[in-house]
Amino acid sequence: MSSQRVFLITGASNGIGLHLAMHLAPLSNVCLVLTGRDLAKLNAHVENDIKPKLGENSTVETLIMHLDSFESVKQTAIAFAERHKSLDVLVLNAGCQGPKFRTTEEGFEHTFGCNHLGHYLLTRLLLP
Repeated sequence: MSSQRVFLITGASNGIGLHLAMHLAPLSNVCLVLTGRDLAKLNAHVENDIKPKLGENSTVETLIMHLDSFESVKQTAIAFAERHKSLDVLVLNAGCQGPKFRTTEEGFEHTFGCNHLGHYLLTRLLLP
């Protein structure tokens, strides 16, 4: 697995993240690590849309992650580090937005916490 190029894509259960994963899947020697809030939805897309297109010596994995929870982000980074020695490409695609004011588990405004602080924390935790 060390010869594979490792891609981690957040927000891969729909939209741009899903389409990026579908376009990367046919490449040879890649490992796609896809994150999302809804693991059932993410796994369904992997089975139906990504695995059938996987290139030679390529793999795909899924991890659940809620960017509005620092604990969830930390657990995702730990799970990634247990499986992979390095990361070649990090795509911070996931995003949250809602019409009503709410806060993250840590008390930050939800959109800011999810879209900025969650991705910042993930990046810091994945740095060597």
